[in-house]
Amino acid sequence: MSDLPAPLAAGMPAGGGHDAVALLCAAGEMPQIVAEEAQRAGQQFFLIAIEGLANPLIRHMAHDTIKLGQLGRFLDLVKGRGISRIAVVGALPRPHLTDLRLDFGAIRRLPAVLKVMGGGGDDALLRRLINLVEEREGLNVVGVQELAPGLVIQQGNLGRSKADATSRTEAQRGLDLIVALSPFDCGQAVVIMDGRPVAIEGVEGTDSMLERVANLRKIGRLRIKGRHGVLVKAPKQGQDLRMDMPVIGPETLRLATEAGLLGVAVAAGGVLVAGLAATQAAADAGKLFVREGREQLPGQVERLRHGPPTV
Repeated sequence: MSDLPAPLAAGMPAGGGHDAVALLCAAGEMPQIVAEEAQRAGQQFFLIAIEGLANPLIRHMAHDTIKLGQLGRFLDLVKGRGISRIAVVGALPRPHLTDLRLDFGAIRRLPAVLKVMGGGGDDALLRRLINLVEEREGLNVVGVQELAPGLVIQQGNLGRSKADATSRTEAQRGLDLIVALSPFDCGQAVVIMDGRPVAIEGVEGTDSMLERVANLRKIGRLRIKGRHGVLVKAPKQGQDLRMDMPVIGPETLRLATEAGLLGVAVAAGGVLVAGLAATQAAADAGKLFVREGREQLPGQVERLRHGPPTV
């Protein structure tokens, strides 16, 4: 067992049984936010923190820990408590096989582990991980949107600022670009400025992409006066939204402000918000709009999940 202290959160669920969910906590603040939201909703859950990745702030809530690569220990912890549902929450950097601390359970499943670690983008890797967990181990992977639906951005504006017609057009252009790039399994965000893409998210992530845009403006590579442009975040076409759902938060809004953007457009129903009140406050402080990227967002999310409807 772990040497972590017992949970201190008042009324925290015990974390076992068929109706419970095992939350595998990776990097960032989302695991704590999801756990708190799930707790408020009365969801039974069991937290497992990945050593070296999980935010120390969840230590007072975590029941146990594993090292990256301890697949056998993870499955023993989950199945030993009669849990059949799991969720992976937070940023999970793509490791090299030599970075994994494989335990006996992982070695026993080495052919399956090697298959998961095969080529392709992050979405392809996560799909293979889901297949391993569900088809080989008989568990069900659930998404954050099922555990904490209050964290999913819905239709409407977040904050006081509104998008003008030009920004709405650029938002749509960004959504179309994310759809077009989906077969290449790259990022979930783009920046559109003056009607053209000036940045596409890669392995560096959204925050670093926004810092790059700010620097390009600073050194004169983007010769655009005043505030212009839109950050667009949306799932990739065909993406399994149970894992790696796009997220925005206060830091996203702060960096978008520093990049001189006018706002952030998201796919309503397809993006999580890390701290609604703080994100709204950051939007208002930066005079940024935050809104869905088009009027018919449920259809847009379906198009992103399953592709355009056939005629």
